Amino acid sequence: MSFLVLDALEKTYPDGTKAVKDVSLEIEEGEFIVLLGPSGCGKTTTLRMLAGLEMPTGGTILLGNQDQTRLTPSERDVGFVFQFYALYPHMSVSKNIAFPLENMGLVSQEVDRLVSEVSRHVGITEHLHHHPGQLSGGDQQRVALARAMVRRPKMFLMDEPLGTLDADRRLAMREFIREQQIESGITTVYVTHDQEEAMALADRIVVMRGGRIDQFDTPTKVYEHPADPLTAQFVGSPGMNLFTGELVVDGTDRYLRSGDITIDADTKALSDIADGPVTLGLRSEYLIPDAEGTLQAETVLVERLGSHCNVYFDSPVGRLVMRTESDISHRPGDTLKLGYDTQHLRIWAGDYARPPLEVSET
Repeated sequence: MSFLVLDALEKTYPDGTKAVKDVSLEIEEGEFIVLLGPSGCGKTTTLRMLAGLEMPTGGTILLGNQDQTRLTPSERDVGFVFQFYALYPHMSVSKNIAFPLENMGLVSQEVDRLVSEVSRHVGITEHLHHHPGQLSGGDQQRVALARAMVRRPKMFLMDEPLGTLDADRRLAMREFIREQQIESGITTVYVTHDQEEAMALADRIVVMRGGRIDQFDTPTKVYEHPADPLTAQFVGSPGMNLFTGELVVDGTDRYLRSGDITIDADTKALSDIADGPVTLGLRSEYLIPDAEGTLQAETVLVERLGSHCNVYFDSPVGRLVMRTESDISHRPGDTLKLGYDTQHLRIWAGDYARPPLEVSET
């Protein structure tokens, strides 16, 4: 049996707001799982139910074969790291880290040993006698992480712990958190709305929207084979190019059209799709300048981002973006033909139209 099991988990608030709807997951011991989605998708509410800060209105939570659905936070063997540190400002760093150990009734010598050990691991030994207000945001988050780690819980829960940090500190802390999790082997569930952060950290990603799970898979699968157009557009920077078309069946021939353009596609990808409207998706890095290409495009904007460029085009199928090398010479107004590898063209049945966001949490 899996280490952590969420079975048909639901949360409906007294005002009728349904924040989480029928969420079921099986997570293996030692995995780093990221709950990813836009604001209002239900990811934070799910995490709070795992911590015992919210009680589910339906479903069950099993951790190591123990039913934790109705346990209080103090009865659950989990470590929680919040976005805003949640440190005690009147206590020293050492006292903040020691707080959960003292609540467990450990003797002072053992508390000192464990505090010294974990502070060395997270690199804050020189700050043990300081107070949180004397530290940078990154160091405060290290203290919060040390307090969660010090008693080696069965599971870490992290709610956007890097959300308040500057970009350079975010990268350093992201690397640090993953290193510590790999070293400890403790199962971790991490919430973020940052898809790059999710891709970098996760063993598997749970993509959520409207209180439900859209996709649960490895970062590579979520990126290369998104379950639906919304996931395709949300995951990736930039998101996947999307345009509408039609699958035409003419005798034994099956082919795609978008407007007046015939779209080349892997014939295997078409075999399971009925004729009619479809949505097509193509990642920006798989779009290439090609004199023999079928897409006539006009350059609209060039974003030079150092290591690469994003080039935006208007084309017969709509606005497209191509990720390419930084030394390109394209300028707004230039025209060219675009080609692509048909194996990377994704196809979904139905005419894609973005629905309004379902807001279910703040």
